[in-house]
Amino acid sequence: MKRLVLAIATLSTTASAEPTLHEFGTGVPDRAATDLVETSCDVDLVMTGAIVTGELRERVKNGGPEALGASLDLDLPRGATVTGYAVAGESAVRVPAISPEAFGNDVIEADPGIVVELADGSFRAIVQPIEPNHEAAITTRFVVRADVRDGALRVVMPGRAATAGACRGMIRAVGGPGATVDKLRVDGLATGARGTAAFAVDTRDVALDVGLAFARPEPLVWTQSESLGEGWTATIATVLAPPTPPTARRAARVLFVIDSSRSMELVGRANVAKVIHAISASLPASTAIEGIAYDRTATRLLGSWQSVAKSGELERAIAQRPTSNGTDLPAALRLAAIALADGPAHTPTAIVVVTDGMLPELADKELVGALDRQAPIDVHVIALEPGHEHAASTDELRRPIDAFGGSFVEVSVDELDSALAGADGWLRSSWVDVSLAGARAPELAPQLRAGSGTTIALIDRAAPAFVLGARLTAPMHAQSRALPGIGAAALALADSDPTALLGKANDDASDAERKVAGKLRERLERAHPIVTPSRMLAVLASHGKVALHRREMIAGGGPYTRILAFEDPARETNVVMATVAPTASAIAQITLERMFREQLQPRAFACYQRALGTAPTLTGIVTFDFHMARGEVTRATLAGLDHAGFDACLLDAAYTLAPPLPDFSINADDQTIAHYPLSFRLADNKPTVVLGDADSRSPIDIEKLTPGVPERKRPVKVDTATPLGKLRP
Repeated sequence: MKRLVLAIATLSTTASAEPTLHEFGTGVPDRAATDLVETSCDVDLVMTGAIVTGELRERVKNGGPEALGASLDLDLPRGATVTGYAVAGESAVRVPAISPEAFGNDVIEADPGIVVELADGSFRAIVQPIEPNHEAAITTRFVVRADVRDGALRVVMPGRAATAGACRGMIRAVGGPGATVDKLRVDGLATGARGTAAFAVDTRDVALDVGLAFARPEPLVWTQSESLGEGWTATIATVLAPPTPPTARRAARVLFVIDSSRSMELVGRANVAKVIHAISASLPASTAIEGIAYDRTATRLLGSWQSVAKSGELERAIAQRPTSNGTDLPAALRLAAIALADGPAHTPTAIVVVTDGMLPELADKELVGALDRQAPIDVHVIALEPGHEHAASTDELRRPIDAFGGSFVEVSVDELDSALAGADGWLRSSWVDVSLAGARAPELAPQLRAGSGTTIALIDRAAPAFVLGARLTAPMHAQSRALPGIGAAALALADSDPTALLGKANDDASDAERKVAGKLRERLERAHPIVTPSRMLAVLASHGKVALHRREMIAGGGPYTRILAFEDPARETNVVMATVAPTASAIAQITLERMFREQLQPRAFACYQRALGTAPTLTGIVTFDFHMARGEVTRATLAGLDHAGFDACLLDAAYTLAPPLPDFSINADDQTIAHYPLSFRLADNKPTVVLGDADSRSPIDIEKLTPGVPERKRPVKVDTATPLGKLRP
């Protein structure tokens, strides 16, 4: 049996200084708690396969002289979905997050509490009222997918506010078919236990890692299912890969190929240095390293293969390299092929490309063709993402991995510090051509990196049976295992489009089918409640002659009106997250017009002035093709006038443009392609630069521009000592 040895560092994330417990009441505006205090906190986690179900229990006591309400931010793992909520043992029902106007306590007692999802994906519970010298017991049930890292399953409990006490916890783990739980680690420390471990969460995040022992050295798939009722079944499938493919080889050299272009400023050079440092630290002392930095051009950083102990020089070289436009990865790989020829022939080498994943358009085999096919190499791409964007050129970046072997790692810089704990596994090879076969089997990423995995959710009439196939391994039939809680998890993870329940895309469904699908999902979510941005869980009043009928009506989907003792605090609570449709271009047309007019035209005019000294009759139309991404001109080409000096000057001018940095809250994918012509002609013996019309075939048409040089409101005095005088565009 193949066993996995974990090496996971302690996380350093600390809790926010903002108190998570607030209080409010009659005459008491929302404030950090002074009379209310949390007296206990416990959390139980059960990991079955890659799905973690949890229960968070907190008790809040009112030590003040008057009744107070409590507003409590819930410390749940990132990506968790709340599936249940109770106050003092009374369970909640699912209601709209934005409800009709609340009314006071005139008919029956107040509703004890609600839990709602906030705009950042976290959750908040509101409880009212808590009488003096009384406690409120708050229970929150949740479900979350475990991350797959280095062949282990990980869930991270977030650190608590400095004003809150520690929360005691217990985790129980059970493996799936083809793998068993080998050991548990709490914050990187082995517990000596296989299936159960205790932990405590204070102001620091606590990483809980479940090490797996794989029965065979090949990927496997687990399926877990639960009946949703009405003939529907929820299924969650988890694909896992052991830490090392059977064909993996140890590289004697590592060549870092590092994007140093302008868009990488969104990633940050410090983060690039962290990646170089973490990977270098994981290499044997005998490993040789070299570096190549590229933007519009590519340069070797060390000049020769050096000991891995010199990785600090590589980091300093990147820190000192000037920022420039242009992203010519093929040129960098061609230089890498030259570097591979240095030293002993046929030395196994790992090429590590560190990039933000933004490339100009490339030919299908351009990256593969830039490398030496005879060299024993693996290609590993580490795509660092600013915010929570994704690498836009994933297909192009994966092609050399398909051809030579290697891995693809995509990491948000917001999560880089914790992800670097598994950096020693980033240079492991991948299984490629990975696919799932079976009823409604979704597409998987074409590579499955060693020690990684993915989780998908489906809702269908029957639990599907999947077969996993991949190059380097034989197909393995999945085994299905029923598990309570899968239904709520699948509803949270599955496609939010209700028509997916009918096996159709929304555009292919009729209005009647969309209506049926919407009602079906609503019924399923009432039976398996989850908190979403538009729905919350509310504990209803239980005393009074109308309480029972009111609860039955609301639980059945009837109208909901909140009954209050105190006005809910003004803190952000009921939030409906709106989505902004991306525009046709990541850069607005008016911004492109201004950039070309104010940045490109003056430089082009200067190029023309110099060129006329050697070619006084030079005229014609030059067309620029721009590919822009994340504040950078990644590639610029032009159809020039066959004047080498003039064309080179114009191309240099194109690469000096500074596109605006993206707003990731609006732009789903910051890529812009623009075709822009400039006409150069001599008029009245004075050369002028005249704007041409935009190419109507361009994805970005620059329309309605006033041709010619912008007008001046005052007379222009021409200095005849220069060919162009003092005219400026």
